[in-house]
Amino acid sequence: MKYISIGLLSLMSIVASEALAQTSPHIHEHGSIIKGVQLPNSDFEHWYAVKNDDNYYDDIGDSASSKNTWSTGNAGYVKGVGRHAIRGAMPTDKVQGENGGFAARLTTHEVGLGVFAKKGIAAGSLFTGVFYIDPDSRFLLHDNQIRPIFGVPFTSKPKSFSFKYKYQPAPVVENGRDSKMDGMVDAMDAYVILENRSGGSVKRLAIGWFRSSATQNTWKEQTVPLVYAHGSAPAGLQDYEKRILKYGPETVNERSLDPSDKQPLASWGDISTMNPTHIIVVFSSSYEGDDFIGAPGSTLTVDDFKLNY
Repeated sequence: MKYISIGLLSLMSIVASEALAQTSPHIHEHGSIIKGVQLPNSDFEHWYAVKNDDNYYDDIGDSASSKNTWSTGNAGYVKGVGRHAIRGAMPTDKVQGENGGFAARLTTHEVGLGVFAKKGIAAGSLFTGVFYIDPDSRFLLHDNQIRPIFGVPFTSKPKSFSFKYKYQPAPVVENGRDSKMDGMVDAMDAYVILENRSGGSVKRLAIGWFRSSATQNTWKEQTVPLVYAHGSAPAGLQDYEKRILKYGPETVNERSLDPSDKQPLASWGDISTMNPTHIIVVFSSSYEGDDFIGAPGSTLTVDDFKLNY
């Protein structure tokens, strides 16, 4: 496993800092006032059209040149399927929400020719940060050429997060080699991580993680508590909650497709002496999507993300 240099970490922080992560500390909902900073476009109402050959698809945000808080992996999917990437058939699409606005639909797809690069599965994803594509990259061959960079600037300390969702896991899980993963059940992921990125290091300060393989056909609001660290991993976390992410500022992501090939343990800070500088929010239609493993057709629809104080 290689680690990105301090210079590249600083560059990524500069890129991320250009995305305005915080809005007014008061928002109205159902006639009441919620105190605390919220992320822009966390109701997932703003999308823009992207031209791809003779077709178009939608991506989240105001425009490709805007300083958007949220990103998707759609641009990476386009690298794999080319002109076949069209509106309504992307890993992440806009769809009608519960109350008439928009929501984000995340769907796990087969990538076809991506199999030759051992990346034949693309999970639908929605996250805070940017999706980086090396301008010299022509194919999906190297993870350091095309990847999400997680996190946007954020300094508050929420107690929990909530979102509305529906989930339909598909029955057959496959890996990037176009083979079935017998006995494996797909699941959705939704998680928030608060980090302190300063002095050339990354310290995890809080985490909240919701993973579920249960079918949820109607809209449901889910609230997930954030647990804060005091110098070590909080008690009661699952093993995967203690690991650094397979994408993002910490690693260049040279890894195998073996799910048992674990990431290094995260480095934890102390919330009593440190403050958050960045927030990572991630939704995925397949929990092993970062290893190009998932069930084609698994669909997670999310709306109305909020931070609770």
